[in-house]
Amino acid sequence: MTAWPVLVGLDDSPPAHAAHRWAARYAHAIGTVLQAVHVLEWPIGLRDPKRAGTRLRVEPDEIADLYLRGMHRVFNDVAAPPGSMLHFAQGDVADVLVRLSEQAELLVLGTRQATRRRRYLAGAVNRHCITYADCPVVTVPQPTTTRAGHNADQRHTVLTTSGVGAPGNRHLGTPGSSATSLL
Repeated sequence: MTAWPVLVGLDDSPPAHAAHRWAARYAHAIGTVLQAVHVLEWPIGLRDPKRAGTRLRVEPDEIADLYLRGMHRVFNDVAAPPGSMLHFAQGDVADVLVRLSEQAELLVLGTRQATRRRRYLAGAVNRHCITYADCPVVTVPQPTTTRAGHNADQRHTVLTTSGVGAPGNRHLGTPGSSATSLL
């Protein structure tokens, strides 16, 4: 296993589900764990919203039961490598993900499907992460269905390499590695 986990931003949206599936496959391919993080924007999802501000870790007993169970259900829908975990954080989503990217192999984010008019449009969180993350960032579009009815969510994965020089065992882009075949 590598020293760095694959980090994925997770919520209950179709793009996040696609990113989660892609990140789990990539983590398996390079032999590392998956660290999924769901960022709570204060006070939503918290039992007792007394602590405002940014926290990179929020303990499960601070999260509303229904919210906690729902996110664990989303996390458990994907076969992640052994030792993978779902973490909760609090604060600005982009800021939390960038800070956590300092100790990640790769950051994987979901994005809305591009259209003919908005081919290169990324959301504010994705733009911030692509610009400031300390590791490479992969954006995975929300799933689409092909005419044959097959899920086509892996056809247009976009790789950005804003942080390739960062410390760690960055496998992305290594010629001949099994991980590059996922792109």
